[in-house]
Amino acid sequence: MKHRKIISFILALVFSCSLMSFVYAEPQHKDIEGHWAKETMIRAFNDGYIVGMTDGSLAPNGVINRAQVATILNQVFKNTKSVDLSGKTDIPSGAWYYNQLEKATYLGFIATYSKAIMLKNLIRQDAFVILGSAFGITEANPDETRLKSFKDTDKISGIYRNAAASFANHEIAVGADGNLMGSKNVTRAEFLTMLYKILDTRTLYDCTTEEVDLGEDGEHVVHSYELKELKAEG
Repeated sequence: MKHRKIISFILALVFSCSLMSFVYAEPQHKDIEGHWAKETMIRAFNDGYIVGMTDGSLAPNGVINRAQVATILNQVFKNTKSVDLSGKTDIPSGAWYYNQLEKATYLGFIATYSKAIMLKNLIRQDAFVILGSAFGITEANPDETRLKSFKDTDKISGIYRNAAASFANHEIAVGADGNLMGSKNVTRAEFLTMLYKILDTRTLYDCTTEEVDLGEDGEHVVHSYELKELKAEG
């Protein structure tokens, strides 16, 4: 009889803990209900690319900056190596993104040591350049036919134009009302949507990859510092 009571107590405790977990999980991420990028935000959260706010929200409409982008891409590439930025930046070493910038600088897709720029709202054409560099998408002389179909692309020039044209050609960047909106702030949802369009159409070999077999088909992104063997056919 005593053993039966103990077992009943354990079962009740397990059920209670399960119920507590369910109740705790239920209110999370309410701000993405009905949002056009709901599935993308959940996917990014589950992949560990983003974390929720203190209230459990994912802030899909929140504007993103380079500090957050550096953090996301370090996660994507599973990067653990960094460079020492001591004396090279006005960012205090205690800033939450300081180590993320050191890592991003090692990989070479963030080229600024300024606190003001790292925390400044990212605009779409900046996102094109950063993602284009990180994933090798930007071409030196891209076809601008698709880019010129947007009404506002005369305002995009230099490295931004090459990146924008490349993103338009790969249909990673889409506009609205006939405009590409290169100077518009990028939201978390928009950035993650572009990121997954890239990841879903390419095979990614992250920083921990030791062996790569490119095969004959598809596009590949190799960003490994542990690479020991590379095979390419065709």
